[in-house]
Amino acid sequence: MLLGLLGLVLGGYLAFAPAATVLDVPYRNQLDGSAYEFSNCGPAALSMVLAYYGVDASPWELRVQSMRVQHTWVDDEGGYSNSYGVFAYNLATVARNYGVRTEGLWTYEGSRIDQLRQWSADDVRRQISWGRPVIVQVKYRALPSHSGSHASADHFIVVRGMDGSGFVYSDPMGFDRSAELQRISESDLFGAMDRAATQRTGFAVALRG
Repeated sequence: MLLGLLGLVLGGYLAFAPAATVLDVPYRNQLDGSAYEFSNCGPAALSMVLAYYGVDASPWELRVQSMRVQHTWVDDEGGYSNSYGVFAYNLATVARNYGVRTEGLWTYEGSRIDQLRQWSADDVRRQISWGRPVIVQVKYRALPSHSGSHASADHFIVVRGMDGSGFVYSDPMGFDRSAELQRISESDLFGAMDRAATQRTGFAVALRG
């Protein structure tokens, strides 16, 4: 479902006025009863985004690949550390193995990768307006929906829309159905991104073209 978008050209660049756009991203929950469910947000988030593009890849399948890319997989018989999450750049590497491309993870100096890029609110809005979901890294307990948590870990969510001056996201840590469609203000979203281990890190996923 794609709802209305209003863009205004101000000072030579596109600025987005309040309007609603929500991408129809299928929901995946990281809480699957397995030993690694509390560190499975990255694979579950990527599973949602791949499903949006018609690619069926389970969180388990993506976790196996993520751990191998990251060299934190132990053996082929199901061995792993249930405490390992995945770095954003390793998650993006796994995404590209499924025939999609990732946008906005790095900054470049010439043709050389320089460092992880820091996203702005307009960056996110622009990608959403182009029909691309964005996976972002946040501090888990900095999200308003998890403000009572004592967990100190980072967390991945899927930003799938913009609603007025705020955003719409899906949270793989879904204790109830509300996690599928959460609304958050710009200040709360970027406050949670600023408190993550790598600030304002994320990447959009797009079809190769």
